[in-house]
Amino acid sequence: MNVRMVNVRCMNKACKRRTFNLPVKGISKLSRSTDRLRSEAIAGIVQDNSSLPRISARLRRSFNTTGSKSTIQRWIEKEADKYQFKDIVPKLGFSGILCLDEYWPRRSNTCELISSDRLTYRILYIENIPHHWYEYAENHLKQLKGFGINPKAIIFDMWQPYPHTAEKVFPDALIQYDYFHVIKRVLYHLRRCLGNYMETLKEQNKKDLYRILWYNRFNIMKNTQDRTIQQNFSISYINDRFKDTVGYNMIT
Repeated sequence: MNVRMVNVRCMNKACKRRTFNLPVKGISKLSRSTDRLRSEAIAGIVQDNSSLPRISARLRRSFNTTGSKSTIQRWIEKEADKYQFKDIVPKLGFSGILCLDEYWPRRSNTCELISSDRLTYRILYIENIPHHWYEYAENHLKQLKGFGINPKAIIFDMWQPYPHTAEKVFPDALIQYDYFHVIKRVLYHLRRCLGNYMETLKEQNKKDLYRILWYNRFNIMKNTQDRTIQQNFSISYINDRFKDTVGYNMIT
């Protein structure tokens, strides 16, 4: 892209620079892109909820430029530095249902606490913490309260600091464990009970019943809506075989 520059002469005789260039509207000094190009990239990320590779491909297609993902990321970070969380969070339109979760990468020594809106699926605030301690979770919730977030209900997993700190910072909010982790824990204990019952059958030398449960151990824990016709037939057969046994209620 060619840009027309305007050179002017300095009338001050004491100035060492005899001529200088006038600033061009829409182009910053020493910038390799125009303000319009950067605003188009940032708007695509925010409004269209697009990814960095898609925005990069869009710029190459529409503006015939070679904008890379790292370049667009620098534009976004530079633009985001102009704002503060206390000004951004109130404009996100919080629905009143808050979700709390943590992300701990395997190769990292720190954890990310993530707060999001359950109904709009918007991330409200992310904070890096060094440990799974109560004080970090409490400070995180206090930060949200300082941003104007007053949830009616809070949903989180079974991490120990969550219930205590949530009741302390937001005493009027409804506390809810997410169903994914609840079902996960229920299935974990059911598998342990089934395994202990199978070991009991093995000790009692009831190998025929042990083999039936062994070959159908996954079908027993499977959701009834996801079972095939053959699997439902196998479960019916198991119910008939274990009808008069101790493990009938557990299997059914």
